[in-house]
This record gives sequence, C-alpha cells and structure tokens, in this order.
Amino acid sequence: MNLLIPYEQRIYFLTHFILFLESRSKDITNLDDLTKILEGGKYKDKKEESNYLFQSLMESYQRSELCDDMYSKLIEINDNDLFIFLKLASVPLLKIDKIENYLRKVDTTDLTIKREEQDDKIINTQEQLELLQNEQVSEFNDYRKNENVLIHLPYADLQKLKLTGKINLSNSFLFKANLSFPDLKDANLDKADLEKADLREADLRGAKLSRAYCGAASFRGANLKGAELRGTKLSFAHLKWSNLTGVDLRNAILIRTYLREADLSKADLKEADLVMAYLKKANLSWADLRETDLRGAKLLWANLSWADLRGAKVTEASFVGADMRKTKLIGTEMVEVYLTDADLTDADLTNSIIIDNTFSEKTIVSGANFENALIDNREFYEYLRNNKCKNIPEKEIKAKEELRLELESRNLDIYFIKELLELSKLPSSA
Repeated sequence: MNLLIPYEQRIYFLTHFILFLESRSKDITNLDDLTKILEGGKYKDKKEESNYLFQSLMESYQRSELCDDMYSKLIEINDNDLFIFLKLASVPLLKIDKIENYLRKVDTTDLTIKREEQDDKIINTQEQLELLQNEQVSEFNDYRKNENVLIHLPYADLQKLKLTGKINLSNSFLFKANLSFPDLKDANLDKADLEKADLREADLRGAKLSRAYCGAASFRGANLKGAELRGTKLSFAHLKWSNLTGVDLRNAILIRTYLREADLSKADLKEADLVMAYLKKANLSWADLRETDLRGAKLLWANLSWADLRGAKVTEASFVGADMRKTKLIGTEMVEVYLTDADLTDADLTNSIIIDNTFSEKTIVSGANFENALIDNREFYEYLRNNKCKNIPEKEIKAKEELRLELESRNLDIYFIKELLELSKLPSSA
C-alpha cells in the first residue's frame, strides 16, 4: 500500500495491471501465471501474435521503471493472496483520488499516514462528478482555473450529458469513463454532447464515447487507445498526435477531422466517414478501413501498410508518399487518386477500378497484384508493365467506349458509369 501512495506510480501501475489482465484473462489466474508471462514475454500459442493489446502492454512494461518496480516487488513478495487482492481491488483502488485519505480510515497502526502527500495537487472526485453530472459547465471551467486541480475520474458514469460550452477536460484522467450515448432510439442529439470540448492530453484509454457528439472538439495528444468510438460524431475535431490504436470507430463521422500524425494502427474504421479528413503522416498500419468513405481525404505520407481498404471509397483521396505496402485494395474504386511517390509494394489491387490517377517515377509498384483491375491511364498501364507488377490485365483499354463496356460488365450503377466516363481522359474512340 505504501508503494501505491505516489499518485503517478499508482495510476501507471494499476492501469497497466488492469489492462494486462484483460489482455490475458484466460491465462492469468494466479501469481505464478503472471510471473511466467512477464519473465518469458512469450505467446502461449501462435494465435496470440494478433493480440495487439498484449504486445503493446509487454512493450510498455519492458521500458517503464514504474511498472518494473511494482511487478518486481509483487514477484519478490511471492504472495498469491496479495495478487488476488490486487486483482479484485485494482479498480476500487484506481477510483480513489487521494489514497492517503483512504489509509487514514483503514490503518490502525498509524504507520502509513505519516508519509507526506506526494504533491500539492487538488483532487476531489466527488466535487468534480457533481459539477459534471449536473451539467454545470461554466462552474466546472471556473473550478479548472486553479492550475493545481487534477481531474481524476476513472470509470466515471458521464453518459447522456449535455456538456456544451467548450468544457475544459484537458489533461483529465478519464480511464474507462463512460461518455457514451447508448440509446439509439432517442432522437435527442444534444445528449452526450461534447461539442468544442477541450480534451487535449486527456487519458481516455478504454473510455466509452459511442455515438457521442464531439464536433470540433480538441483531442490533440489525447490517449484514446482501446476506446469505443463507434458511431461517434467527430467532424472538424482536432486529433493531432492522438493515440487511437485499436479504437472501434465503426460508422464514426470524421468529416474534415484533423488527424495529422495520429496513431490509428489496428483501429476498426469499417464504414466510417472520413471525407476530406486530414491524415498526413498518420499511422494506419493494420487498420480495418473496409467500406470506409475516404473521398477527398488527405493521407500524405501516412502509414497504411497491411491496412484493409477493401471496398473503400477513395475518390480524390491523396496518398502522396504513403506507405501502402501489403495494403488490401481489393475492389476499391480509385478515381482521381494521387499516388505520387506512394509505396505499393506487394499491395493487392485485384478487381480495383483505377480511373484518371496520378503517379510519379518514384511510385513503387513492385510485386503489387493488379489481377482483373480496370485501368484507364495508359501511362500508368505502361509503368506497371515495366516495374515488376503481378497479373497486369492483358487488355489495355484505349478508348471510352471500351471502358464503358468493361464498367457495364461489372454491374455498376448507370449514373456512376456516366460519371467515370466523364472523368476519364481516354479518347472517345480508338
């Protein structure tokens, strides 16, 4: 308990401990199991190689002295009852704002309470919760004007709240807090409202924000790792440098969202709307982008290696300098797409439709699969033939009439075909 008194150490260790046990819930039942995994650092079987949460937690454990000190002491004591206590009490211990106050109530030996408080931070969870749950935004922002105030609200129930008015939740500890809007039948979109909220540098790991309205909110530098953002409205929101690894963003609205250098690796963006989103230098490796609307999105120098873009809409999207190695682009409609300097090594573009695209001599296409792809750019077609691609279509399309017949054979909408023919720079006839 003395080791858990310093705020930073307690928060860092307990959040790691909770997430680590969640990542291996079936394997860690006692202290011996935990010790073997930490000391071995290996997967139980090959299936666990896809356990992204476990991988990242092992990496943070290996490079953090705070974690190493705590786990080392736990292993050194070698008391399974202590492990069981931590397993059961980790969440309640995390919820306590100042653990010194708790120790004063439970410690009859008077040994631990003599330790001075770790700093002069003002932490009052009850007061903070009352202000938020009563939707007193102005009062809460006034409360935050004191620079020594620390917002400590892990697991807080803040769902269905109207918190408009640029509420200041910057640097808040909102680990696994519930800020969602769960009732799909309720048409009142003002609820779970975080429009223009300041959530910069906030710790929102595992937080629930499903279907919340976060238009123009600032999440710059926030940690949203493992958060639930399914159906969340994030148009015009600012997420530069934010950690969105493994986040559920299915059906999310991210129109014109600023995501420069955000980490979206392993994120699930199926059917999300990223029209005109700014994703320069963002990390989208291994992300699930199936059926995502990326029309006009700026993905300059983004990392899209191993990402799944099957069926995505990427009209006028810019992939300039993007890392698209091993990217799945099967059946993707790549209309007026910018591929200048992009790396498409071993990418799969089977059944894709590539109309009026832009490329350069630095565009890498070695090993890329173009089986049954439809390409109207004659220069790009020749470029593929000369740069070690796989399964390039034998038939080169030389005129719009040929292109029309090919498009019709794919059972596309008649109006979409007309649009593609208007965009194509092919001559009307050969």
